[in-house]
Amino acid sequence: MFKSLYMMMIVQILLTAGNVMAMTDPMQPPNFRGTQTDSGSKDRPRWLLTSTLISKNRKLATINGRTVGKGAKVSGGQIIDIKPASVTILYKKQPVVVYLLRFVDKHVHKISSE
Repeated sequence: MFKSLYMMMIVQILLTAGNVMAMTDPMQPPNFRGTQTDSGSKDRPRWLLTSTLISKNRKLATINGRTVGKGAKVSGGQIIDIKPASVTILYKKQPVVVYLLRFVDKHVHKISSE
């Protein structure tokens, strides 16, 4: 009797562990890892934009896991502009726009000081 109870407990644990591994966060954005540039040529690097920070005094972007500002070099390109939902990178004298979340309409609201 104890042997069958023990086996049932092991099977239950294994089934539960499998379900936990397959779970995803229901609150994550549709493409929470960001989007990469559409690589038309094989020699162009890929940039992954995961966040931007825009304030009165600074503009920052997280690209390929690094937080950088305007003028910084990332994977062979140089940051030339940072906007709330995109970053423009100069690569081989050509501007390349990398988008934060391609499928989410991002609105910027000005906060009044009243």
